[in-house]
Amino acid sequence: MPVVRAESSATAPVGRGTLPMSWIRSNWTRAAFWAAFVIVLALGVRLAVVNQWDGGWDSTSNLVTTRNVAHGRGFTTDMVQDLVAPAPLPGPETVRTPGPVYLLAAVFKLAGESLGAQVLVNLATVLASALLLRWAVRRIAPPWLADFAGVLMLLANSNYRLIPFSNNDLLVLFTVCALCVAVKQWTGEWRPGTLALVAGVLTGVSFLTKQSYVLSMVPFTTLLVASDNRIRFGRRFGLLCVAGALVLLITAVYWGPNMARHGTPIYSPIQQLRLPLRYGTIPFVGYQRIPRFDVPAPTYGSMIASLGLHEVLRHELEVWRSLAPAAAERGFLVLLWAVTSLVFVTRRRLRLYALAATLLVAPIFDSVWWFPEGRYLYPVFPVAIFIAVLGTVGYLEVESSELTPRGRARIRATFTALVLLISGAALLDARWGWRSEFKGARTPAPGWTAAVRRLPENAVVLTAWTPYVAWWGHRLAVMEPWGTRADLEQVVRLYHPTAYLAVEIEDTASRAPFTPGELQLVEQGPDWRLYNIVRPDAAASRPR
Repeated sequence: MPVVRAESSATAPVGRGTLPMSWIRSNWTRAAFWAAFVIVLALGVRLAVVNQWDGGWDSTSNLVTTRNVAHGRGFTTDMVQDLVAPAPLPGPETVRTPGPVYLLAAVFKLAGESLGAQVLVNLATVLASALLLRWAVRRIAPPWLADFAGVLMLLANSNYRLIPFSNNDLLVLFTVCALCVAVKQWTGEWRPGTLALVAGVLTGVSFLTKQSYVLSMVPFTTLLVASDNRIRFGRRFGLLCVAGALVLLITAVYWGPNMARHGTPIYSPIQQLRLPLRYGTIPFVGYQRIPRFDVPAPTYGSMIASLGLHEVLRHELEVWRSLAPAAAERGFLVLLWAVTSLVFVTRRRLRLYALAATLLVAPIFDSVWWFPEGRYLYPVFPVAIFIAVLGTVGYLEVESSELTPRGRARIRATFTALVLLISGAALLDARWGWRSEFKGARTPAPGWTAAVRRLPENAVVLTAWTPYVAWWGHRLAVMEPWGTRADLEQVVRLYHPTAYLAVEIEDTASRAPFTPGELQLVEQGPDWRLYNIVRPDAAASRPR
């Protein structure tokens, strides 16, 4: 059976001076891209210098584990993040993923521990995403369109954050890298073996960044290799096996320890809160504080038995209904551009459309797995730009061959208006985003920081603000239970807290049910109080 080679028409960049729209001068758009690049770089560096905010709950939790890694204590945490299963303190991290943590820990080791380091890592991720997307688009579209795509990535502040440190910005970068690999395959510039190896590495590294991202990368890699008609089917299967083995090897640093400790490749007890939270049997605010040590892991069957099928379906529809507005917030006009450009889908680029579509699976899954969160949809934005570019190239080819001069002028005017509208919206998004970033950067350390640091070094603090106590106070922290007296006593027996930090003291309904004689006031501020726990009897025999 003869081997089919890639089409010669696919091996050369499309649209370099051959398509219309020459009135858009590429030197203008190139200057606009590099101007935006320099401005974002300067603003990002300035933000890193002035930042004093930890970035919020998830970001601070990542920072705690990052500090432990940088100090040689391994992938561990100094806090109890939920009350689902008993855990050692300090103990192995079971909620966060190692990829972002080890990346920032390397920066901590090289440049020192600071809140500016996370900003610089996020900034480098954003700039690299813009450069790589611009490169990928230049391989399949006119240079001015590549510059436009890069500018949109730089200005899309609703699709990245520079202060909070999590895996979301990195997933955008991995998505853009996957688009570059797809372009390399379509143009025939890389050999099939190289494509399989790069896709395997990308899949493994993305798993270490967020486990569920394999829902995109596995079908992407499979389609990438299986659709390469330059090699026979048997070799395609062999390359897929090689890519799979590479993924298992790279991710062994994560699933290996879990198998050894817990007998499962992915161990995350907090996932037991997902269904109760999704279907409203536990409150959204403070759900990590609800003790479930002795509660069997919920299932869809138990939820249906408890609530009824109608109620479960109602909650499910609410989750999926909220997906559309969450997606629109990522850039409504760009999404509209992408959808309308599907009118110009061409068979020659169908494989690129399919590869891009696989990269939408994981973001959509993540955004509805627990409850809709816009940040999980960040990777949708570069995919939408890429799909819009593909359709625009198809439109340009139609315009150059099948339209009358009058029709061409009308469509050109419409497209110009769309470009200007998208650009204006992007500028407004960037202005709002940067104002929000610099406002957040001025957030000071919590007022109780000094008081917590004055506690003995071996103190264990019971609080609802566990990541902040662990990061700012440098003390072990245990989640304050939200429940009955028996729940409090169980947590005390398990973790032996020696101090209690109550924040937002006016909210007495959510505080742990201590009696007045069990707490001894140490210090207090406008909205917080720090106590020593002198009782209950369950803590009297705590180890020293």
